Amino acid sequence: MLKVLVVDDNEVNTMILANMLEQFNISANVASSGDKALHFVERYYYDMIFIDHIMPKMDGIQTTRAIRAIYPDKQKTIIIALTSNVTDKLKFRYRMAGANDIFCKPLELEGLTTIIKQWFNDLDFIYKEKKDYQCIDPWSRRIRAMLSNVEEIDYEDGLMYALGSATQYINILKVACNDLSANLESIGINIRTNSEDDLRNDIHKLKNILTSIGALGLLKSVSELYNEYDFTIKKTVTKKCLRIEMQLKELLTKLHRVLDQYDAMIKNEKEKQETPYPPITDSEYEQCLTNTIYYIKRFEYDSIVKSLELLIERDHSDNRKELQLVLYDIQEFNYDGALNRILSIKKGIDAISIPEN
Repeated sequence: MLKVLVVDDNEVNTMILANMLEQFNISANVASSGDKALHFVERYYYDMIFIDHIMPKMDGIQTTRAIRAIYPDKQKTIIIALTSNVTDKLKFRYRMAGANDIFCKPLELEGLTTIIKQWFNDLDFIYKEKKDYQCIDPWSRRIRAMLSNVEEIDYEDGLMYALGSATQYINILKVACNDLSANLESIGINIRTNSEDDLRNDIHKLKNILTSIGALGLLKSVSELYNEYDFTIKKTVTKKCLRIEMQLKELLTKLHRVLDQYDAMIKNEKEKQETPYPPITDSEYEQCLTNTIYYIKRFEYDSIVKSLELLIERDHSDNRKELQLVLYDIQEFNYDGALNRILSIKKGIDAISIPEN
């Protein structure tokens, strides 16, 4: 099993990369700074280390140089630098510091696969079969509906970094909200104190967070500000920062509202599961199943959902998982798929009910 360390001061970035590494059955340690990374490498051996470029105190190049002093063999410990803007000059500086390669971030699963195969092609990795999160994530449709009111978010783009899991996307948004709040506070302080380098770092961190959650419109504004950053026009920079600050506050308000809705939904579902339901007889179960089939054939959405939720609540057999998939099909308006699944369930029950001669 490979031992991997991820070094990045952005918690959202580390969360996403660690989640991707899990697809290869790789559990990574996480360090939020160069100093903390050195704390790890002085105590443990790592096969591969991912290092962010822009970090406070020790940047990626300094961290790479310090780690390479501990792990001098570039073939035994692979160091991969990550940055939002790869240039020839930066490639040269990292290679001089001891990095094996540099890639543009945020990494996608395909890019991570390429890196791992490039440096460890002699090892047999047990790649986890890509999960169909659309089927196993029961909250997918509801989460999508909640986030539809957040115009600043591109749901599909954000979902990509959560590997298709709506629940994981919510977890990323929770961390991102904390990071954005801290970032907003830092931007305000650095504008008032004219701390130019720190303000530039704040803007860079904003880019990373907004990319990871799919806030494409705001990302464009922040990227333009970062690229044209010129301290000879401080008034213009400050004005743009303040405008972006207002937009971020509005985004945070909307996201907090969605996250509160999500938490209330989960709490309500948990309470429902803990509430004992009276037992359902075999005949009642079969009648409910028959009614559901009838509703599906007539495309009566509300009746279908109500009937299925009743079946799922009362069913503690192996059919429960299949019934949840039927409900998901209905929520996605895949009536044919739902009908085929539930007919298969009924066929199995009917076969059990037929007495042997």
